[in-house]
Amino acid sequence: MTFLAGIWLVLAPFVLEYVPASSGIGAYWNDLVVGVAIATLAIVRTVAPSNVPWFSIVNVALGAWLIVAPFVHEYEGANKGVMIGNDLAVGMVVIVMAAASAVSTHRHRSRTEQASN
Repeated sequence: MTFLAGIWLVLAPFVLEYVPASSGIGAYWNDLVVGVAIATLAIVRTVAPSNVPWFSIVNVALGAWLIVAPFVHEYEGANKGVMIGNDLAVGMVVIVMAAASAVSTHRHRSRTEQASN
């Protein structure tokens, strides 16, 4: 789910017709860059879940960034409400799913360590 949220974030500027900000970063570039990062970290976690569990924590931080980004970058344009709503929704999904992945990995490691002792 985190991977799909990242892919959606990359596609959102085109599907939802964001316009690049006249100044600053804005929703267009923020969503492209953060979406690529989230999707990349999520796919690596899927391929090698026990090798890089901290990637989930990074994705939690990126999800939190999505929630505050509209207010930091002061999104502008006709679709401002859509941009903000999209970032808030995707941010919450990423936080929940990435946190669940981190907790799951932690529990699995704890059980594995107990079984080996």
